Amino acid sequence: MANILDYLFWRGDLTFVERPFNEVDNLILCELAYANWGDRVPLLGSGKILLLSEAARIYREAGIDQSKQMNNPAPLLRAAATARRFSGAGMGSYVNHVDKETEVQFSATTFYLEDGSVFVAFRGTDSTLVGWREDFNFSYQAETPAQREAVAYLEYIASITVGPLHVGGHSKGGNLALYAAASVSEAARERIQGIWCNDGPGLNEKASEAEGYEAIQDRVRLIIPEESMVGILMNGGRERKVVRSTAKGFGQHSPYSWEVRRDCFEEAGGQAASSVLVDQTVQRWMETLNDEEKKNVIRSVFDAMEASGADTLGEFRERGTAALVGALRRVMDSGPEVQKNFRDAFRKLYEAGTDTVLGGARKGLEDLLARGWEKASALPDRLSALKGPNAEEENNDGKNDGEDPKKT
Repeated sequence: MANILDYLFWRGDLTFVERPFNEVDNLILCELAYANWGDRVPLLGSGKILLLSEAARIYREAGIDQSKQMNNPAPLLRAAATARRFSGAGMGSYVNHVDKETEVQFSATTFYLEDGSVFVAFRGTDSTLVGWREDFNFSYQAETPAQREAVAYLEYIASITVGPLHVGGHSKGGNLALYAAASVSEAARERIQGIWCNDGPGLNEKASEAEGYEAIQDRVRLIIPEESMVGILMNGGRERKVVRSTAKGFGQHSPYSWEVRRDCFEEAGGQAASSVLVDQTVQRWMETLNDEEKKNVIRSVFDAMEASGADTLGEFRERGTAALVGALRRVMDSGPEVQKNFRDAFRKLYEAGTDTVLGGARKGLEDLLARGWEKASALPDRLSALKGPNAEEENNDGKNDGEDPKKT
C-alpha cells in the first residue's frame, strides 16, 4: 500500500499554491523534524533560512546515520529534496536540547512554505531515556520543561514571522504542539490554522481544562493508527481520525506505515480492539493514581534503568535480561516506601485491566440477551459470576462435573 514516500512520488510536482496544505504534508514535516542536524543548519535565533534541498545535501555529505531509529528521516529527506512541493521550502530555527539533570528532551524545526505559511514542527521522543521519562511526566506535571520550551519557541516564531501558522508533531511532538498552541498569547494563537497531533499523547487533566485549550479545539487534528498505543493516552473522549497502517502493534507508530490515498490518509473502520482495551485500561489506571503516586513510580523505574549505565532505550536493550532484572532489583531494594508505591501502582493497573475486560464481557452478554439468545432472567446470575469472589471455584466445579465450559 502507498505511504508518505509514494505521496511525494505522486504529488510532489504540485506546489502548495496549486494544491493546498493537507494532513499528509503535516506528517512529512513532522517526520523531517527528527533529523539530527547538529550545528549544520540555521539555529534558533540566527535569523537565517536554508532551502530544504540544500539541507538534504548537507545531511547526506555529513554522513549522518539514523538508520536504527524508527523515525529515520533520511529516506523522506531524500525524496522531499527532489520534490517540487518541498525542495524550495525553507527551514530554520533548529534547536535540540537534551538535559538529563532537568529531565528535558526538546527539539523543533520551523519550515517556510511556498504559500506563505509557516509550519512549526516539534520533534517526538527520541531514543534517550530522559526523553521517555519526560513522556511519562506529562501525566502528572502541570508543565514539563519541554512543554515550557515549546511555548517559548512558538511565541518566538510567531514574533518573527507573518502569515498563517501550522503547529504539529509526531508522538511527544504532538503533545508539545497541543500545549504550545493552547498556551501562547492570544495574538499568536489567532494566527494558528491547524494543530496536528500525530499519534501523540494528549494533555493531562489540568492542562486540558485550561481556557486556552478550549479555544483551539476547532483547529486540533488528532490522528492515530488503528492499533495505536501512544496517541490514545490522555486523549479520552476527543475526536480522532483513525488511519490504516501496514504494520502491526507498536510498529504502527512509525509514520512510514500509515497508508495514503491521494492527498489524505486511508481511514480505518475504527480503533482495533487491542487499542481500545489499552485505552480504557490506562485511562482507568490513571484515574486511580494521584500525582504523587505517578511521580514516585515513574522516578523509581527510570532511575533504575539509568543506573544500568544506559543513556538510550537501545543501550538498555543491548544489556539484555540482566539489565532488566538489575533495574527491577534496584527498584525493590530502594526501601519499603518505594516497594509499597511500586506494588500499589501495579496492583491498580491489574485491577483496571480486569475491570475493562469484565466490562466488555458484561456488555457482550447484555447484547446476546437483547437479541433473545438466552433468557433475560439469567442475566443477574451471569454478571455476578463474572465479578464474584467465587467465580474461579464455580468454574472448577463445572469442569469437575464434566460440564462443557463453552455452554455455561
